[in-house]
Amino acid sequence: MARKIKMGAGYRQRKDGRIEYRWTDKETGKRYSVSGKTIEECEQKREQKKKDIERNRYTKNSDVTLSVYFEEWIKHRDGVVKSSTIRYDKNIFKIITPTLGNF
Repeated sequence: MARKIKMGAGYRQRKDGRIEYRWTDKETGKRYSVSGKTIEECEQKREQKKKDIERNRYTKNSDVTLSVYFEEWIKHRDGVVKSSTIRYDKNIFKIITPTLGNF
């Protein structure tokens, strides 16, 4: 019989011997899980998954206007894309803002 590993809350050992960690996002109520061969590997994957989840959250406030959203979007793209791309995006947005900026 396989040896049982003592683990904390949220962890479980699967039948294949891998360790799985499950948690629920308190803001969305969505469940997530990661698995690995060791608890340390699970913890590393969990932290990376939480960073990815947080990075993909665009807004927590549904009352954000298009112009505010665009400014946040540009901040996150700065340093990721060429400056000419950001300049092009800003020029395009100058055309869109007068019509849709308050939505």
